[in-house]
Amino acid sequence: MLRRVGIPTQALLDPDAWLSRDLFLALINALSSATGDVHCGVHIAEMDSILKLGVMGEAILDAPTLRAAIDVVCRRTALIQTGTAIHLSEGRKRARLGYRMLGRMRENPRQYHEGVLMFLHKILALTGEHAAIDVSFEHSRFGPSSELERVFNGRLTFDSEDNALIFDRDLLELPLQSSTTAARELLPERPSEEEIVRAVLTAVSDQLAHEAPTLKTTATALGLHIRTLERRLARWGVSFESLLDEFRRNRSLQLVHQGTHTLTDIAFLLGYSDSAHFTRAFRRWTGRPPRDYARGLRVSLEFNRSNPDLDIVYTCPVFTASAAK
Repeated sequence: MLRRVGIPTQALLDPDAWLSRDLFLALINALSSATGDVHCGVHIAEMDSILKLGVMGEAILDAPTLRAAIDVVCRRTALIQTGTAIHLSEGRKRARLGYRMLGRMRENPRQYHEGVLMFLHKILALTGEHAAIDVSFEHSRFGPSSELERVFNGRLTFDSEDNALIFDRDLLELPLQSSTTAARELLPERPSEEEIVRAVLTAVSDQLAHEAPTLKTTATALGLHIRTLERRLARWGVSFESLLDEFRRNRSLQLVHQGTHTLTDIAFLLGYSDSAHFTRAFRRWTGRPPRDYARGLRVSLEFNRSNPDLDIVYTCPVFTASAAK
């Protein structure tokens, strides 16, 4: 099947490799033809775990509310696919979670559109509420719709302006049954500057999976006014932006050295909305793009293993807060 659509098998060996959209859609359509399943996109999404998305899936499941989970999807989708638009719009009583592929496509995207909506439908189901969810599709009705009615269990509309789920707006504030997120006190009653710096780093770490930390969101997490936090950090000789950048730098190097995460996962864990922003930041920190850095690290480690008598030690810097007097 890979040969039929023109995908080299070695492409599957690189977890950071990207496929063109048309090749990806061709593979799904070839699967449909080979199996005779006219709704294979829906069935794949129905069977697959959200955790198949790696750290992005973990962040979705660990989000405190449905709104936070949807925000992860809307903000971070560009890390795993480009040329798409996913957005949440809200009315007085109803909300609409829409998805579109942008630009021209040689391949029919129907199978993938149905699969994406099934995946988003599973996220809505994490609230445990059996609420009515209407489903709209860009494409025309394709044969009997009984199977789509079974999996979505809602009213279906075809030939719509986009692919979307429409549901009660109140669902957005409901907690997810899968969430393990719990509020915690980050600061003692009368914190020192050092304690504030450490609390900022903890708050930044907590936020990264769900949003890009800002001075405002971090101050809110610590229960401080923005100006108060700025003033206390200034006394320590640092700014929030420098702390965030240093945290991301050291965390990225730790994760690359561990070798257990893809570069896409690392970009997600650092709070970047797309790979390009992460690549630019990593090049600024190290002088090299992350893929080249990781490749060079693997070569060095393999050389070290094949030459055990050489006294070579690889270290990764870890941020340590220190006062600037």
